[in-house]
Amino acid sequence: MQELLYEETVQCTNIKSEKIKYNLLLLLGVLSFFLAVVWVFVIIYFMNINGNWLLNLIFHLIPLAIFIATGIFLFKLKNKFCVDYDYIFVSGSIRISKVINNSIRQTIYRFNCSQLEKIGPVNSDLFNQFISQPGARLKYLTSNNTPAENKSFYYFKLNYNSVNTILVLECSKVFMVNVLKFSKMSIRDTDLK
Repeated sequence: MQELLYEETVQCTNIKSEKIKYNLLLLLGVLSFFLAVVWVFVIIYFMNINGNWLLNLIFHLIPLAIFIATGIFLFKLKNKFCVDYDYIFVSGSIRISKVINNSIRQTIYRFNCSQLEKIGPVNSDLFNQFISQPGARLKYLTSNNTPAENKSFYYFKLNYNSVNTILVLECSKVFMVNVLKFSKMSIRDTDLK
């Protein structure tokens, strides 16, 4: 069989509000780190070595720790907004990447089609049975609540790192046909129609 490369990108449909949230959290995170630096200068200038210096040091370090922890939290939280996903299929292997603000790409899943146990549309009865199983890990790999034009939500059930995993992707039928070609499933083994 010849090499096959197929890639799909799922872009966030409400990009304007996502960008505003991303930039606001970025700004607040930078502000928090700036306040931490200012607080260090306040500590150096106003630190009273005479008297109970240990209590004074603890009193000054608590706000510093709060500024730093808030900055770290806001920087991590901003990465949940303005997210696109890339699904890359190369001759039987699938790589799913998360793209944050069109600049940071993180590969979050990589597996072979032979690892797939079932595939099908999200609105099926079989999908509901799978997600109700104990120990099933459901992961949505799309930023959208409704699928874009010419795309649908499909699930991939697989055993990923010894965990019963169900991935929900927003992809086209062409992507699903390519996956089906290289998987060991026939069309009757899937939940596709």
